[in-house]
Amino acid sequence: MRNQECNYSQITRQALYKDLLAELVFLVRKPTDVKIIQQALKKFFQSRFNFRIVNRRMKKVEKDIIYVGGCYQKELDQEHFPSIEIQFFYTPKLKKYTLDAKSLKRFAIVTADTVLHEIIHMRQFRSRNFKEIPGYKSTAYSSSQRREQNYLGDRDEIGAYAFNLACELWDKFGQNHNRSIQWLDTDDWQRDPKSTFYTYMVTFDGNHNHKVIKKLKAQTKKYLPNYDVDKPFRTTKYLTY
Repeated sequence: MRNQECNYSQITRQALYKDLLAELVFLVRKPTDVKIIQQALKKFFQSRFNFRIVNRRMKKVEKDIIYVGGCYQKELDQEHFPSIEIQFFYTPKLKKYTLDAKSLKRFAIVTADTVLHEIIHMRQFRSRNFKEIPGYKSTAYSSSQRREQNYLGDRDEIGAYAFNLACELWDKFGQNHNRSIQWLDTDDWQRDPKSTFYTYMVTFDGNHNHKVIKKLKAQTKKYLPNYDVDKPFRTTKYLTY
Protein backbone atom coordinates (compact mmCIF):
# COMPACT_ATOMS: atom_id res chain seq x y z
CA MET A 1 0.00 0.00 0.00
CA ARG A 2 1.36 3.41 -0.95
CA ASN A 3 2.20 5.98 1.70
CA GLN A 4 -0.56 8.18 3.00
CA GLU A 5 0.35 11.84 3.30
CA CYS A 6 2.36 12.36 6.49
CA ASN A 7 4.40 15.25 7.83
CA TYR A 8 7.13 13.51 9.80
CA SER A 9 8.56 16.85 10.91
CA GLN A 10 5.62 17.27 13.30
CA ILE A 11 6.50 14.23 15.41
CA THR A 12 7.95 15.31 18.74
CA ARG A 13 9.56 13.03 21.28
CA GLN A 14 7.45 13.94 24.31
CA ALA A 15 4.14 13.93 22.44
CA LEU A 16 4.86 10.50 20.98
CA TYR A 17 6.01 9.21 24.36
CA LYS A 18 2.92 10.50 26.18
CA ASP A 19 0.48 9.27 23.53
CA LEU A 20 2.02 5.80 23.55
CA LEU A 21 2.02 5.72 27.33
CA ALA A 22 -1.68 6.60 27.41
CA GLU A 23 -2.43 3.96 24.76
CA LEU A 24 -0.75 1.19 26.77
CA VAL A 25 -1.64 2.20 30.33
CA PHE A 26 -3.92 -0.86 30.49
CA LEU A 27 -0.75 -2.98 30.65
CA VAL A 28 0.36 -1.79 34.08
CA ARG A 29 0.15 -4.55 36.68
CA LYS A 30 -2.44 -6.43 34.68
CA PRO A 31 -1.57 -9.66 32.83
CA THR A 32 -2.31 -8.93 29.17
CA ASP A 33 -2.32 -11.30 26.22
CA VAL A 34 0.57 -10.64 23.84
CA LYS A 35 -1.81 -10.53 20.89
CA ILE A 36 -3.74 -7.65 22.49
CA ILE A 37 -0.50 -5.71 23.00
CA GLN A 38 0.52 -6.34 19.39
CA GLN A 39 -2.85 -5.22 18.08
CA ALA A 40 -2.72 -2.02 20.15
CA LEU A 41 0.78 -1.16 18.90
CA LYS A 42 -0.10 -1.88 15.28
CA LYS A 43 -3.24 0.27 15.46
CA PHE A 44 -1.36 3.10 17.19
CA PHE A 45 1.45 3.36 14.65
CA GLN A 46 -0.36 2.55 11.43
CA SER A 47 -3.19 4.97 12.10
CA ARG A 48 -0.81 7.85 12.84
CA PHE A 49 2.31 7.30 10.78
CA ASN A 50 1.72 4.49 8.31
CA PHE A 51 4.70 2.57 9.70
CA ARG A 52 5.18 -1.15 9.21
CA ILE A 53 5.03 -3.07 12.48
CA VAL A 54 6.85 -6.38 12.99
CA ASN A 55 6.50 -8.67 16.02
CA ARG A 56 9.07 -11.34 16.80
CA ARG A 57 10.00 -13.75 19.57
CA MET A 58 13.63 -13.74 20.68
CA LYS A 59 15.42 -15.86 23.28
CA LYS A 60 17.49 -13.09 24.85
CA VAL A 61 14.43 -10.97 25.72
CA GLU A 62 13.82 -10.91 29.46
CA LYS A 63 10.48 -11.80 30.98
CA ASP A 64 7.96 -8.93 30.99
CA ILE A 65 10.24 -6.77 28.83
CA ILE A 66 9.51 -5.80 25.23
CA TYR A 67 12.60 -4.96 23.19
CA VAL A 68 12.33 -2.33 20.45
CA GLY A 69 14.17 -2.07 17.13
CA GLY A 70 13.72 -0.24 13.87
CA CYS A 71 14.92 0.04 10.31
CA TYR A 72 14.48 2.34 7.33
CA GLN A 73 14.46 1.00 3.76
CA LYS A 74 15.34 3.56 1.13
CA GLU A 75 14.17 1.37 -1.78
CA LEU A 76 10.62 1.43 -0.44
CA ASP A 77 10.80 5.15 0.26
CA GLN A 78 11.86 5.88 -3.31
CA GLU A 79 8.64 4.25 -4.52
CA HIS A 80 6.56 6.06 -1.86
CA PHE A 81 5.77 2.91 0.08
CA PRO A 82 5.95 2.75 3.90
CA SER A 83 9.68 2.61 4.56
CA ILE A 84 10.02 2.74 8.34
CA GLU A 85 9.66 -0.52 10.21
CA ILE A 86 9.32 -0.66 14.00
CA GLN A 87 10.11 -4.05 15.49
CA PHE A 88 8.93 -5.43 18.81
CA PHE A 89 10.60 -8.47 20.37
CA TYR A 90 8.95 -10.66 23.00
CA THR A 91 10.04 -13.51 25.25
CA PRO A 92 9.54 -16.90 23.54
CA LYS A 93 6.29 -18.70 24.40
CA LEU A 94 5.16 -16.19 27.07
CA LYS A 95 1.46 -15.60 26.40
CA LYS A 96 0.77 -12.75 28.84
CA TYR A 97 2.81 -9.70 29.81
CA THR A 98 2.63 -7.65 33.01
CA LEU A 99 4.59 -4.40 33.05
CA ASP A 100 5.11 -2.15 36.05
CA ALA A 101 4.85 1.62 35.57
CA LYS A 102 8.64 2.08 35.34
CA SER A 103 9.03 -0.59 32.66
CA LEU A 104 6.18 0.85 30.61
CA LYS A 105 7.68 4.35 30.73
CA ARG A 106 11.04 2.96 29.66
CA PHE A 107 9.41 1.08 26.79
CA ALA A 108 7.51 4.17 25.64
CA ILE A 109 10.56 6.47 25.63
CA VAL A 110 12.77 3.89 23.89
CA THR A 111 10.07 3.43 21.24
CA ALA A 112 9.78 7.19 20.70
CA ASP A 113 13.56 7.47 20.39
CA THR A 114 13.62 4.58 17.91
CA VAL A 115 10.99 6.25 15.73
CA LEU A 116 12.93 9.51 15.61
CA HIS A 117 16.17 7.63 14.90
CA GLU A 118 14.59 6.11 11.78
CA ILE A 119 13.07 9.43 10.70
CA ILE A 120 16.57 10.91 10.78
CA HIS A 121 17.72 8.12 8.46
CA MET A 122 14.79 8.90 6.18
CA ARG A 123 15.81 12.53 5.95
CA GLN A 124 19.47 11.63 5.40
CA PHE A 125 18.69 9.52 2.35
CA ARG A 126 16.07 11.85 0.93
CA SER A 127 18.41 14.82 1.24
CA ARG A 128 20.98 13.16 -1.03
CA ASN A 129 18.48 11.65 -3.47
CA PHE A 130 18.80 8.19 -1.86
CA LYS A 131 22.49 7.80 -2.64
CA GLU A 132 24.69 5.61 -0.43
CA ILE A 133 27.82 7.08 1.15
CA PRO A 134 31.09 5.32 2.01
CA GLY A 135 30.95 3.55 5.36
CA TYR A 136 33.40 3.48 8.25
CA LYS A 137 36.22 0.93 8.04
CA SER A 138 37.32 -0.40 11.42
CA THR A 139 40.82 -1.70 12.08
CA ALA A 140 39.92 -3.46 15.33
CA TYR A 141 41.55 -6.83 15.91
CA SER A 142 38.44 -8.94 16.58
CA SER A 143 35.81 -9.48 13.89
CA SER A 144 32.96 -8.80 16.33
CA GLN A 145 34.41 -5.42 17.32
CA ARG A 146 35.07 -4.55 13.68
CA ARG A 147 31.41 -5.25 12.83
CA GLU A 148 30.16 -3.12 15.71
CA GLN A 149 32.60 -0.29 14.95
CA ASN A 150 31.71 -0.34 11.25
CA TYR A 151 28.05 0.02 12.18
CA LEU A 152 28.35 2.69 14.88
CA GLY A 153 31.09 4.55 12.99
CA ASP A 154 28.93 5.02 9.91
CA ARG A 155 28.22 8.71 9.30
CA ASP A 156 24.47 8.20 9.09
CA GLU A 157 24.40 6.23 12.34
CA ILE A 158 26.45 8.87 14.12
CA GLY A 159 23.91 11.45 12.98
CA ALA A 160 20.94 9.43 14.26
CA TYR A 161 22.51 8.19 17.49
CA ALA A 162 23.73 11.69 18.30
CA PHE A 163 20.11 12.81 18.53
CA ASN A 164 19.30 9.83 20.78
CA LEU A 165 22.24 10.83 22.97
CA ALA A 166 21.11 14.46 23.06
CA CYS A 167 17.69 13.27 24.25
CA GLU A 168 19.30 11.25 27.02
CA LEU A 169 21.28 14.31 28.09
CA TRP A 170 18.08 16.38 28.11
CA ASP A 171 16.57 13.78 30.43
CA LYS A 172 19.59 14.11 32.74
CA PHE A 173 20.30 17.83 32.70
CA GLY A 174 17.37 19.60 31.04
CA GLN A 175 18.33 22.85 29.31
CA ASN A 176 21.68 23.05 31.09
CA HIS A 177 23.65 22.47 27.90
CA ASN A 178 26.99 23.30 29.49
CA ARG A 179 26.55 20.48 31.98
CA SER A 180 25.59 18.09 29.19
CA ILE A 181 28.71 19.03 27.23
CA GLN A 182 30.89 18.63 30.31
CA TRP A 183 29.41 15.18 31.01
CA LEU A 184 30.44 13.99 27.54
CA ASP A 185 34.07 14.62 28.43
CA THR A 186 33.96 12.57 31.65
CA ASP A 187 33.93 8.83 32.30
CA ASP A 188 30.54 8.95 34.01
CA TRP A 189 29.22 6.89 31.08
CA GLN A 190 30.59 3.84 32.89
CA ARG A 191 27.74 4.14 35.40
CA ASP A 192 25.03 4.27 32.73
CA PRO A 193 25.07 0.96 30.77
CA LYS A 194 21.74 1.68 29.06
CA SER A 195 22.94 4.91 27.48
CA THR A 196 23.91 5.48 23.87
CA PHE A 197 27.24 6.96 24.97
CA TYR A 198 28.05 3.82 26.97
CA THR A 199 27.54 1.69 23.86
CA TYR A 200 29.81 3.91 21.79
CA MET A 201 32.53 4.20 24.42
CA VAL A 202 32.65 0.44 25.07
CA THR A 203 32.76 -0.24 21.32
CA PHE A 204 35.60 2.25 20.81
CA ASP A 205 37.65 1.19 23.84
CA GLY A 206 36.66 4.13 26.05
CA ASN A 207 38.79 6.44 23.93
CA HIS A 208 37.52 10.03 24.08
CA ASN A 209 40.00 10.96 21.36
CA HIS A 210 38.81 8.40 18.80
CA LYS A 211 37.59 10.17 15.67
CA VAL A 212 34.19 8.47 15.82
CA ILE A 213 33.67 9.57 19.43
CA LYS A 214 34.72 13.11 18.53
CA LYS A 215 32.21 13.18 15.67
CA LEU A 216 29.46 11.81 17.93
CA LYS A 217 30.13 14.48 20.54
CA ALA A 218 30.19 17.27 17.95
CA GLN A 219 26.90 16.16 16.40
CA THR A 220 25.29 15.73 19.82
CA LYS A 221 26.23 19.29 20.78
CA LYS A 222 24.54 20.55 17.60
CA TYR A 223 21.32 18.78 18.57
CA LEU A 224 21.20 20.11 22.15
CA PRO A 225 19.64 23.49 21.24
CA ASN A 226 16.68 21.60 19.76
CA TYR A 227 15.45 20.90 23.29
CA ASP A 228 12.69 23.49 22.97
CA VAL A 229 11.27 21.91 19.78
CA ASP A 230 11.77 18.33 21.04
CA LYS A 231 12.63 16.89 17.62
CA PRO A 232 15.71 16.54 15.39
CA PHE A 233 14.82 19.17 12.78
CA ARG A 234 13.28 22.61 12.79
CA THR A 235 12.08 22.56 9.17
CA THR A 236 9.82 20.30 7.11
CA LYS A 237 12.42 19.85 4.34
CA TYR A 238 12.60 16.23 3.10
CA LEU A 239 10.06 15.13 5.73
CA THR A 240 6.82 15.55 3.80
CA TYR A 241 5.49 14.01 0.59
